[in-house]
Amino acid sequence: MTLEAFQQNESEQLHWKLASMEKSEGQYDQKVNLLSLMEKPASLSHTESKSDKLWRVTSVLSSGTVDGFTKGLSEAAANPLRFTAEVAGAGAVALAMKGPAWLRGATTTVGIIGGAVFLADLGTKVKDMAPSVGALWQSNKASHDVYQKASNVLGPLAFDTTSMLLAGGLGAKLGTKLASDAAFSKRLFVCETPSGNKIIALHPENPKLGIKAAEVTHIDPPDEHGVRSIYRQRDLAETPPELLNTWQGKDQSHLKFQSISPKNPSWHRIYESEFPAEERQAYAFLESLSKPGAMPQVKVQTTRRNGETAAFSLTSDYGEGAEGRRLLLPYIAVAPELQSTGIGTQHLERMIRELKGNYPTAKGVILEAEDPLAKGIDAATKAARDRRISWYQKRNGAVLDRPYYFPSSIEGEAPIDAKLIWIDFERGGMSKRGFDDLIAEIYKHGYKLGDNHPLMTALRN
Repeated sequence: MTLEAFQQNESEQLHWKLASMEKSEGQYDQKVNLLSLMEKPASLSHTESKSDKLWRVTSVLSSGTVDGFTKGLSEAAANPLRFTAEVAGAGAVALAMKGPAWLRGATTTVGIIGGAVFLADLGTKVKDMAPSVGALWQSNKASHDVYQKASNVLGPLAFDTTSMLLAGGLGAKLGTKLASDAAFSKRLFVCETPSGNKIIALHPENPKLGIKAAEVTHIDPPDEHGVRSIYRQRDLAETPPELLNTWQGKDQSHLKFQSISPKNPSWHRIYESEFPAEERQAYAFLESLSKPGAMPQVKVQTTRRNGETAAFSLTSDYGEGAEGRRLLLPYIAVAPELQSTGIGTQHLERMIRELKGNYPTAKGVILEAEDPLAKGIDAATKAARDRRISWYQKRNGAVLDRPYYFPSSIEGEAPIDAKLIWIDFERGGMSKRGFDDLIAEIYKHGYKLGDNHPLMTALRN
């Protein structure tokens, strides 16, 4: 209601009273007094009830606020930093509430700053407006001065509040979209510029986003666009495994990493083609180690390409030791026709990520590889072994400086010269004593060697 409408309403009430007074004698003086009031339509002649007073004050303030709403635009232009902080803060709070966890730190900070700026401005305007509202409440007048004050003070405040509500709505909508788009919200990308600088960002086209190197727990190989996905531990904890373990290959093929039972024969073809008979253990033996209570506990992981097994690994869990969980990776291989396509790297990375998640006390995983310096091998075999070890080294594998042999699966044959490769999980590493303990468990339970076997004796010495 505008001030003019408010005054018109008061005038109509006075006319009604005058009409009733003309029917009574001795009312002339009173009529003259009421006529004088009508000449000042903003004043009230009767004693107000609290509800009338509240209606009058609310009418003046609301009318002034509506009239001055557009003045908020001018005030925003005059104070751009304050207005931007308030609106950005409102949007940031909504984004923090609805968006993914990795945005909460930055958005909460922006929200706190914006909220503080708004509260400071609100306090100033309330302090400025309070005396006028108090005077309006105490008086019996619909003050034009208070109406103007509301227009100048409350109008811009209403404009700011409306703008913040709109920004909050947009922030909530964006946050919901980011949270639902796991492929976008749970991954960080690293892009390499022509100058060689690496920029970590949400998307190749987006501005860079800061991230501490210590937070990085997993890095995917480059995709067809040269973009490498980087994961932090909190991202991995929030992302459903099926999203992390399903991806598209360079040739648009569909790839899926999964754990399967050793009884599933889908990995047998690669196992038999990539490992010689003396290094292969019997299927029945491996299957028996997948039963509850077996030592070690064996699991098989595969990566399937368009439904067909493209890579596999077999991991052995030797239980808790003095320095954490003891893990061995005795077998990992890629189908011959798919080697050098990046599938092996992608499989290894997902397998390590799964081991980290399943065994929080594990310091790392140990691998066995044939020694390229072994006696009696030809140049081609040596080159193949060198390539295999080099492949692990490029993927954070470290060759341990200690002799190692693993027993041949063919009875009567001599142990095979080998190297141990350690992939560290960045959880403090393992001491020499810890490695001795792990190797003893591998010999005893993995290869079923007795305490008097030469390899066990050599280990103790």
